[in-house]
Amino acid sequence: MAAKAINWPVVMYPEGVVVGKVRTARDAAGKVRHIALDNDRRRVGTFDTFSEAQDALIALAREVSR
Repeated sequence: MAAKAINWPVVMYPEGVVVGKVRTARDAAGKVRHIALDNDRRRVGTFDTFSEAQDALIALAREVSR
């Protein structure tokens, strides 16, 4: 059976812009991991919680938009 993964878009508010997505899946050890990917599908990082991954994407987008 193939591993299940869920992709969640991350929206930066109040701008309302999609800044990337968080892919949630289990690793080889069975631990749930959250992988943050920007709009160009580059990995920003791997995190233990969804909110950490979301915050990293939003912080990166705000830094780039300056």
